Amino acid sequence: MKTETRMIQKGDAKEALIHLPASKSQVHRALITAALTEGTTVIRNVTYGNDIRATIRLLRHFGAEILDETDRIIVKGVSRPVFDYQELECGESASTLRFLIPLAALSGDDAVFVCEGRLHERPQTVYEKLFEEKGLRFEQEGNRICVRGPLQGGIYEVRGDVSSQFISGLLFALPLCEEDSEIRILPPFESAPYADMTLRFLQKSGIDAERDGLIIRIKGSQKYHAADFEAEGDESQAAFAAMIPFVSDIPVTISGMPHHDGQADHALTGILRNMGADIQRTEDGYRMEPSSLHGITASLADCPDLGPALFALASLAEGTSVFTDGRRLRIKECDRIAAMEEEMRKLGCVIDSTTDTVTVTGRTEIRGGAVLSSHRDHRVTMALSMLALAGEIPSVIEGSEAVDKSWPDFYHVMTKAKVMKEAAE
Repeated sequence: MKTETRMIQKGDAKEALIHLPASKSQVHRALITAALTEGTTVIRNVTYGNDIRATIRLLRHFGAEILDETDRIIVKGVSRPVFDYQELECGESASTLRFLIPLAALSGDDAVFVCEGRLHERPQTVYEKLFEEKGLRFEQEGNRICVRGPLQGGIYEVRGDVSSQFISGLLFALPLCEEDSEIRILPPFESAPYADMTLRFLQKSGIDAERDGLIIRIKGSQKYHAADFEAEGDESQAAFAAMIPFVSDIPVTISGMPHHDGQADHALTGILRNMGADIQRTEDGYRMEPSSLHGITASLADCPDLGPALFALASLAEGTSVFTDGRRLRIKECDRIAAMEEEMRKLGCVIDSTTDTVTVTGRTEIRGGAVLSSHRDHRVTMALSMLALAGEIPSVIEGSEAVDKSWPDFYHVMTKAKVMKEAAE
């Protein structure tokens, strides 16, 4: 993949309107549940980032017929995956890999997943341990992971502090097993809202599965039923749009942002209000005015994807902010804590960390003229691009194509809104 370098320069907007891309978390889940039905499902409001394209690609290998149109997807599913024995290329999508490993293991045949980038370095020990306990094959060699079932129902004990994606992966597959199942989550249970989102998608598709604290019970021998779905705006991406009033000193209206807490990253509005942000609810989103921010203490246990944007915002706030429960940021597309420390210091920020905690001291006068690295991480790229707008002198970011993973139109949206100037200017 060609590495792109982009100049980051503040635009001349007097206010901004940003419409959010579709929730990546929701579209992944909608695609998988649709692929497991015998009927036809229509998924509306879709953003085709690289991760979503990876899930589409693999579900086609599982037998689903998928027509991807401009802003909707039509899925004709199969009641049980019918594997075509091709290698399963996941790109850099951890959701694709972890969600689909248990479905591939429903078969008694080998399935080989191929990872790109840093994906093969991200922890898969939860599945490795479970498969070993159940007498199933799980072998990893370099960037290739081979699994073989057949996966059966029963009791599964899963750590809750690595990634909820492992729990979601089991939830998709276990209803198709003959036996009833029980997932017992070993505390602490972090990112629980993501597992709850998966449960809502299963229930919408007619699956009997319920969570009672740290135990999830799933009936066996079930069938998925088709249910059309329209994705909401992605609240994890709202964090970058929410930086506009503080880096550009102009109001922003963020549309397509739900008012309920169905996404884990809905925590953003509460955190920003605690920092002193002026947030007003609109018909289909929120409006934010420029205001003075102050430091806070906040946990990232349930919303780790907000980390990079919050670190950047904290550098513009008066006082010190402390973000706890952040250790999982170190096992994302890059070590997001180390990456943000390295790059924010180039902009003059004061940021330090331990394994689990990030401390940011503001208020920083952002230095321009920096050469920033994306670290091949989409959220690091967007957080740094927005923060660099606060500098009087333009900065550049190397590897800006990383945004293609989740919000391919990020720079187009920001330049169209005149928050940023065109790269060529």
